[in-house]
Amino acid sequence: MGQSNKPARGKSMFDELFQINPNRSFLDAIDDFFTESFQGGSGVKIDDTKSRFTVWIELPGVAKENIDIELYDQSLRIAVDHNESVSESTTGYFRRSQSHFERNISLPDNIIVRDMKAKHQDGILEVSFPKRRGKKIEIE
Repeated sequence: MGQSNKPARGKSMFDELFQINPNRSFLDAIDDFFTESFQGGSGVKIDDTKSRFTVWIELPGVAKENIDIELYDQSLRIAVDHNESVSESTTGYFRRSQSHFERNISLPDNIIVRDMKAKHQDGILEVSFPKRRGKKIEIE
């Protein structure tokens, strides 16, 4: 049998999908893939480290009063209702627009919910949770 005449293949989107982080489930990997690929206009970044779980969402032009954050069993719901009215007195033109953004994010089991912090600054919402540390097990 000879060598294959197929050209070397570059990295496809499915290759990236199946590079599963050992700390994440398969469904979380799929969720991350679609979050990064199809964000729908609002940038979402999730950082899951050994000591902290942090979510950043780009919300330019949105006041913190229009942001609703809810914590469920193991998910975080972030919803934004953005209403804007513009009126020009010289032309009598009036424009009103409404938009709604909602995102549900799966949370790891070892977060400390009571120490959750949320901050909104310069069009970026940051929600952060510290994590509990597991018991270190010595190997004999």
